[in-house]
Amino acid sequence: MSLRILHVIDSMDPASGGAPAAIRQLIPHMREIGVDAEVVCFDGDTDGSGVHDSFPMHRLGPGKGPWRYHPKFRAWLGRALPHFDACIVHGLWLYNGYATTKAARRLRSRTSDAAPRVLVMPHGMLDPWFQQAAHRRIKALRNRLWWALVERATLRRSDGLLFTSQEERRLASLVFQDLPSARGWVIGLGTDGPPEWQPSRRNAFREACPGVGEKPFLLYMGRIDPKKGIDILMDAWGDLLRASQDRGDMPWLVIAGPGWETPYGRALLAKRSGDPLLAAGVLTTGMLAGDAKWGALIDCEAFILTSHQENFGVTVAEALSCGRPVLVSRGVNIHATVTNTRSGLTCSPGRMDVRRMLTEWMSMDGNARDRMSVAAIDAWRAHFTLHETARRLVEALTVEVSGTDA
Repeated sequence: MSLRILHVIDSMDPASGGAPAAIRQLIPHMREIGVDAEVVCFDGDTDGSGVHDSFPMHRLGPGKGPWRYHPKFRAWLGRALPHFDACIVHGLWLYNGYATTKAARRLRSRTSDAAPRVLVMPHGMLDPWFQQAAHRRIKALRNRLWWALVERATLRRSDGLLFTSQEERRLASLVFQDLPSARGWVIGLGTDGPPEWQPSRRNAFREACPGVGEKPFLLYMGRIDPKKGIDILMDAWGDLLRASQDRGDMPWLVIAGPGWETPYGRALLAKRSGDPLLAAGVLTTGMLAGDAKWGALIDCEAFILTSHQENFGVTVAEALSCGRPVLVSRGVNIHATVTNTRSGLTCSPGRMDVRRMLTEWMSMDGNARDRMSVAAIDAWRAHFTLHETARRLVEALTVEVSGTDA
């Protein structure tokens, strides 16, 4: 098989979420089965992340305004699209998806050669939470309007949708019930797992989070964002600290990620500093990458993610690949797999339920935790490796499609 595909994404900055990480990890697996890939994004000449990519990256510079309009993108697509067999647009609500589907349709209408297929990967952006969360009412109204005017037509022009789980696919139709009937494929997602262990990784994490010392810890690692439910996690952890008979035996709760400078991040820091128990039981640090990230994942007792909404949770898969049990809310779309494989615990994304989940974890003996660790690696191998994701993605890109959604 010989295919050339173009990934279209707003930003490849690792701090912007899981989509850049998914693209970077998928491309080598696709190369193994004869698929070459390039990426176009609206980043500047360098994103400052220190990531060295092994594939062509076209950085067009920042887009303008909340839609991220880029005046040079249409011309760039006009030159580039004829050289690709397929495009994958990552995310919704931005100019890059609108422009790509329009350009592909225009090319298809004026040339006898087949234009590249265009598939859209929403990455959870059609989830009901974004329309129902109280603090997002204005954005929800904006999305409704934009759906009617632009976004539904963008999806109608595409050749189908790519989902990371059956749950994401199910949820997508609950709010936007007029979702176009274009084909959808569940391709999954995952991770390659940890690199070969070196003591330097453990040291790198402790340099990034010096207060942790040798004490056990639970780990949250991700963006500091309201949808992640970090405030609920901190409240529940404070409840456990207040109820503990010996707080010195409690592990740390380590919260790591970019975004502490945001209003939500500053509110979390104020919550921690205003509560002596939280100040003594919670450690905060910035984004962990490379050796520091893998050192944290391998050394933690368990990984915790209490999101209100989480399309997939690449860090959950990464934790499982390290043999770490995962404690996740049912807002994480792969929660059923965690339950079915007994690789962790799940709960609703509320303070009382998170507290009950943490209490259950704290009461488990060493043998039960060891069994869960073994189940974690088994779950990763069975469900969250990228080799199968790459195979399913190529199938979606090449399958014959009969008819379109008019």
